[in-house]
Amino acid sequence: MSATIQSDKFSAYFNQAPVFYVKGRSHQVEMYCANEVSAGDDDYLYNSVATVLKLHRTEPLENGFLVFLTGQEEIDLACKIVFQEVTPEMKHSITALPLYSSVTPFQQAKIFQPVPRNSRKVIFATNIAETSITIPGIRIVVDSGKVKQKSFTSQNRVDVLKKFVDTQSPEIWRTNLSSVVLDLVKMGLRKMKKIQLIDPPDPSTWKQQWMN
Repeated sequence: MSATIQSDKFSAYFNQAPVFYVKGRSHQVEMYCANEVSAGDDDYLYNSVATVLKLHRTEPLENGFLVFLTGQEEIDLACKIVFQEVTPEMKHSITALPLYSSVTPFQQAKIFQPVPRNSRKVIFATNIAETSITIPGIRIVVDSGKVKQKSFTSQNRVDVLKKFVDTQSPEIWRTNLSSVVLDLVKMGLRKMKKIQLIDPPDPSTWKQQWMN
């Protein structure tokens, strides 16, 4: 069961298997894009913080913010910038909290607790907060459009952690397939390009993994 799976593609792959839709609760969501950010402007960290400060001046304080960034260093810096940029009279009106995999249980518990009265909860997080938890009070999400993912480079034959524009590309396109190739060979499947997959990797990737 999945809320985001491409059901038509999976159904076609499994010989037009029937698809069952289970209706869940839905909430109206409005999406806005930062049109003032130019195509060549890649300072997504500053732009995300600037968006938070701009919205903070206009949105009711009870509306919490969730801001997606790529990692711990960026998140800690964003929290620091927020307190540097707000005016002295606004410092008590915003509570910036970090959320990433290595935060302590004490720090993590803070994001679920109410913030002081007349203050707004602003959480800077990695995509750990995208699907695994629900944070009370969040009404506005600011997405930097960047994500940090492990990717395999066939030229260097190593896995690297890189920042990418957030897309829905299948994981198989950026994964080291060496162990997969070995498993297929053990099963007697040597013609990799003829294997039917839902999202097949580039033929050159199969060739490179076979040579490895």
